[in-house]
Amino acid sequence: MLMLAGMYCGGPATLAQDTGQHSAPFTALAVALQVAALCAAVVCAWTASWGWITSWGWTASWGWTASWGWTAGLFLVAGVAAAEAGVPGLPALMTPVALGACAGAAGHRAGASERSAGGRGGIAALGGMLVFLAGAFLYYAAFDADLGFPHALVPVAVAVPVAAVAVRGARRHRAAAIDAQAVRRAPRRWGAITLCLTLLTGLLTGLLTWQSPPATKAIRGTVAGNEFTLVAYNIRMGFGLGGRLDLDRIAAWAATRRPDVVLLSEVDRGWLLNGGHDDLARIARGLGMRYYFAPAADRLWGDALLTNLPVAEIGSTRLGRHGYPTGAQAQSIVLDVGGHEVGIVNTHLQEPRGQAPEVAAIARRLAANTPSSGAGGAGPRPVIVAGDLNTTPSDPQMRVLEAAGLSDPLRALGDPPTSPADAPVRRIDHVLISAGLTAVAAVAPRVRFSDHLPLVVRLRLD
Repeated sequence: MLMLAGMYCGGPATLAQDTGQHSAPFTALAVALQVAALCAAVVCAWTASWGWITSWGWTASWGWTASWGWTAGLFLVAGVAAAEAGVPGLPALMTPVALGACAGAAGHRAGASERSAGGRGGIAALGGMLVFLAGAFLYYAAFDADLGFPHALVPVAVAVPVAAVAVRGARRHRAAAIDAQAVRRAPRRWGAITLCLTLLTGLLTGLLTWQSPPATKAIRGTVAGNEFTLVAYNIRMGFGLGGRLDLDRIAAWAATRRPDVVLLSEVDRGWLLNGGHDDLARIARGLGMRYYFAPAADRLWGDALLTNLPVAEIGSTRLGRHGYPTGAQAQSIVLDVGGHEVGIVNTHLQEPRGQAPEVAAIARRLAANTPSSGAGGAGPRPVIVAGDLNTTPSDPQMRVLEAAGLSDPLRALGDPPTSPADAPVRRIDHVLISAGLTAVAAVAPRVRFSDHLPLVVRLRLD
């Protein structure tokens, strides 16, 4: 239950699983829906566990509690499976409620004979801890190692025994509903109410305060002239070289560069492994910029674009795995930069030999689309391909991208290495450009907020 609660009862990012804009009104709505789901989960846990219906004498005749166990279990498994399948919105609301109901139903005892069963409770607690450790390890290890099965199967497999225990607990409660001792326990439900409200207050306090970093003045949404600044950064889920979470420091540093476009890789929007933080919302708030998320490995881990420039088009294409366990995507964007359309492909390649040709095809498509009416300019659209490409300038994959009309301007601007951040010796992070764009300046600042160095590139429209 702890594993599933950590994965599906977190922040409002779980309600935003598409690649569209997540504006302030949407974020406020997501928080409200998440709070409602948590409140419903508490009510379901209390009702299933302490039994209004039992104390009124209805359970024995109608078998409501037993049905509740079956219903909660089925909804829990269905909600987890739907979330892992990529169904947006609803699973994030349904799963906390079903999990609360399962928690309540699983807590029932049939009577004194079971309570005197010695160390069974201790064995169950130890077994639950082992399931948590094994489940969390298998789920997250699947992104870095080929374990032979999809990572999405792990939380579903964990949800099944949770549902089974809930059904069993509900059945035991029904069998004991006619026992006077069950009725005598009913007045203690006020203690459960107090405990649930205390836990809920703690959850809401953490949710609302942690997601409220100091906001900065919004970075401009227009470009004066024909130059703009782009930052590309693999943030390693916000963890710097010192091992601490550096999200606010990333935002503060990036703000000093006055970027028009920020492209991020390895963005974590709520992984249990990393503490459930929404990296993207926190960095965007610190920068005062809108953000667009593109899931890659799973629904909460991927790449993102931050900008206040007008967005004419945005989408995400899932790239082939080519035998590599971690998923990858290519986020395609069309921005209006000073009245001119610029195409951007934001990606983090995992298997460059197989994925570079796919990215090259997306870049060709963006370039082939002539600028929209009113955007100014004629001919092919200028295109940028940027991100952690896991490719050095001399690798064959770079020739594939160059064949799509892209060039590497950083070679003539010092060719700054970006990896590893503490002693960089090679450049695997890139900002590639097509005809119609010129790189005026480029630098890889020596900051310690990730295991990569960021690239800050000043570009000019020709």
